[in-house]
Amino acid sequence: CDDICRDQQRKVSQLKEAEQRAAEEEEQRKLQEELEAFEKRQQRGGRRNKRRRRDEVDDERGGMGRCISFILVAVGGVLLSAAAYYFLTVA
Repeated sequence: CDDICRDQQRKVSQLKEAEQRAAEEEEQRKLQEELEAFEKRQQRGGRRNKRRRRDEVDDERGGMGRCISFILVAVGGVLLSAAAYYFLTVA
């Protein structure tokens, strides 16, 4: 049993080491891919950030436009309701 057990233990430990090495290599490959993807995004990101800043300024103006349009729609609805009430009570 001694020789056979030692042989099996050696094989098991070699398999575990091989699996561990394969897992480490896979992890390194994934990290490298993530790093490359991040670097690509950073290279293109400068242009995107500038566009976002312009969009943010436009959004602020658009926010005021939305507020004004909401108020105008509400006032128009009140005027329409008042006119309808007036014409229905007069007739």
